[in-house]
Amino acid sequence: MTEDNIELYMNLDNTEFSSIIKRATQESIDSDPNDKDSSKHLLFPNAVIFPDELYIEEKKDILHINGTIKCFGKELGFVSLDIPLSTDIATGIIDRYMKKLGKLKTVLEATK
Repeated sequence: MTEDNIELYMNLDNTEFSSIIKRATQESIDSDPNDKDSSKHLLFPNAVIFPDELYIEEKKDILHINGTIKCFGKELGFVSLDIPLSTDIATGIIDRYMKKLGKLKTVLEATK
């Protein structure tokens, strides 16, 4: 893994995946009817990962997420993402939560 790449592992259920190919193709066509190549694509506009694990690997500074992916009411399989956390991203996360903690502190002080 290079510093900017997100690693993706997918283990899809062939039966469930095959059952939605027509719908995903139609979603692609509907998204851009003027694109003559849209019928060659599969579009999953509302796919959701239901995480089983979400943690930071401290030695590598990688956000690891894995869980079940669902779309069109079907459980398609398992996915795992390893997202490198650069210093800029980590700083942004820390800044965001410091602001949230500051607001929480203000609320708690006001309720004393």
